[in-house]
Amino acid sequence: MSEAQGDTAFKLKAGLNELRDKLLADLRQLQTTIAETEPAALDWRPFPESNSMMILAAHIVGCADEWVVSFAGGLAVERQRSDEFRATAAHVPSLVAKIEAVTAKITQVFASLREDDLSRIVAFPGRAKDHGTVLWSLVHAVEHTSAHFAELRLMLHFYRFLSREGLAGEPGGHHD
Repeated sequence: MSEAQGDTAFKLKAGLNELRDKLLADLRQLQTTIAETEPAALDWRPFPESNSMMILAAHIVGCADEWVVSFAGGLAVERQRSDEFRATAAHVPSLVAKIEAVTAKITQVFASLREDDLSRIVAFPGRAKDHGTVLWSLVHAVEHTSAHFAELRLMLHFYRFLSREGLAGEPGGHHD
């Protein structure tokens, strides 16, 4: 390997480490957030057709598992996407355990990736974008997780504000 190739490989590995670290940090913060948040907040919806924080949390974990472990890592993943949209605060213990398992699998996948893996084309069955590279699936997992986790944090902030003002309403609903 030439010096230039070695430098490129080093930079690529550093970039992958940044992606991994961002994703794992978000998942660990998500785990702490759902474990420490009151059940009423987790099940609250800003309006009836919206997702609750718990639904977002379950969806975040399901997506990270699928996009990194399955699509990028090529490992089998048992995901029932529709179940994510029925998650409630009663599912916190199982989701906390799932986050532990998924973060361990994500760590293994990132550790196993080699430079030539990143340009490999993989299928994304059932998605609007039906194929892409391993690198694209990793980047997508990080941005998807970050976007939904930011949404969840904003919802929690808004819920707590409305609760202080006596306006949060019942879980699963809102005040008009």
